[in-house]
Amino acid sequence: MAAIRTNDSYLQAQYRRLKPRIGHGRALRAVKHSILCAIWHMLKNGELYRDLGGDYFRQRDPERQTRRPIAQLERLGHKVTLEDLPEAA
Repeated sequence: MAAIRTNDSYLQAQYRRLKPRIGHGRALRAVKHSILCAIWHMLKNGELYRDLGGDYFRQRDPERQTRRPIAQLERLGHKVTLEDLPEAA
């Protein structure tokens, strides 16, 4: 529980991403599994824990962050066209 309450951490981001789909218990179990895997790798390789950050899932695939809302709007019956914004001076 402490891992999912830590602000701007990978484990909190993982929990928040999974909770709506699979519920509190299973999302918490997935976070526990991630912690155990991290511990195993740290012990096996002698490395320190390196948190990926709370924005890991957003930075992992930025195009997905664009495609997903577009698909949702199209399912609702809207036509979406994208235009690049001019760079700020």
